[in-house]
Amino acid sequence: MNYCLFDLHCDTAHKIRKLSTNLQSKGLHVRLNDIKADKYVQTMAIWSPHELSDEECWQNFLDTYSNLKDKLDLFGEKIIITTDSEAVKSALDNGKYPFILAVEGARLLSGDLKKLDTLREMGVRFMTLTWKGECSVGGAFDTDLPLTDFGVKAVRRMYEIGIIPDISHASINTAKSVADIADELGKPFIATHSNSRVVYDHERNLTPELFSRLVLSGGVVGISFCPKHICDETKEECNVDAVMRHIDYYLSNGGEKALCLGCDYDGIDHTPRGLENNSLMGNLADAMIRHGYSEETVNNVFFGNAMAFIERNL
Repeated sequence: MNYCLFDLHCDTAHKIRKLSTNLQSKGLHVRLNDIKADKYVQTMAIWSPHELSDEECWQNFLDTYSNLKDKLDLFGEKIIITTDSEAVKSALDNGKYPFILAVEGARLLSGDLKKLDTLREMGVRFMTLTWKGECSVGGAFDTDLPLTDFGVKAVRRMYEIGIIPDISHASINTAKSVADIADELGKPFIATHSNSRVVYDHERNLTPELFSRLVLSGGVVGISFCPKHICDETKEECNVDAVMRHIDYYLSNGGEKALCLGCDYDGIDHTPRGLENNSLMGNLADAMIRHGYSEETVNNVFFGNAMAFIERNL
């Protein structure tokens, strides 16, 4: 079937800088020259590498951002960085690929709330709060830590200026802290690349409680293609069918308007079989049809739900 694609998370910006390559490289999961989607929107995250200090992560963001902008210039006006839903729709209407900027790892704030305003001015609209371990903002999935006092202030400031907090990678307690603030303010929170802990009991995946709270907040969740968050690869092959189990769970438990894709391309060592790069997304669309989903549901998961979210919130 024909499809449109709105991917809520990739790490391509980091990878092209690390490999000193460009967005036309065949070695990438994100294949901009081979897109099969009728329309394509990409959230482009800039990662805060764990081996760097908080202060070094800020400089890393600036350098990666600059490198990404340089590489986008090679495409002329085909790809543009967008900051609101009207700009996204205008770009799509003109046959362009709109990118939305995100940060993965709020530790780059280095305890300075003013950096959030700078990030907003530079176009960042989503922020994954943690990645691994603990930082000035809170705890990641491998800890039990909630948001710190600074983390609470940071999340509140994000909501004030229009950066949406992302609980992917967060500990249960940090994610609950975000959900509590979202409830208080009547705002959504998101999980751009997080699978279901019911389907596969990995500490990085979302619990049913967090998924339910995310849906009730008006947020969205993106299916990740990271194999170690999909299934136990020592017991079975990670393939399209394994991905489908997470899609089936979310759609059967209230996620009809919240479920999206957040592939994590170029941030993972290997991919599910059949989804080796984003030119092969039709394999997943076909699998959903085989599972009995309508083309409308497929289009909502692939594009419509994410687009509706930014129309409400950006």
